[in-house]
Amino acid sequence: MGGRPRTIFTDKVYAMIPLWVNQGLSREEIAERIGTSVPSLQAVCARERIPLKPSTLTEAAWGAIEAEARKLRVTPECLIALVMERVASDGLFKAVLDFSEPRRR
Repeated sequence: MGGRPRTIFTDKVYAMIPLWVNQGLSREEIAERIGTSVPSLQAVCARERIPLKPSTLTEAAWGAIEAEARKLRVTPECLIALVMERVASDGLFKAVLDFSEPRRR
């Protein structure tokens, strides 16, 4: 009966995982923040297709993020977090990510 309380993987948590990964947090640190085990984190991320390895942005994408962040007087990381918060809170994942076409890198 004891043990860890059941973790609820919310849209906000799903949105934050890639940010934490790209900030350099380990799987252990991410699992601890969520309140789950590493194997559970890995299973959920595999099922939801959330990468647990850092992604890289193109120079053009990072440049656009930096430029917009300067206009808003926030850090690029803060801007990314703000955008992801809005995407998660408004359920805009499908609107933002159109996977009907093959992804280009």
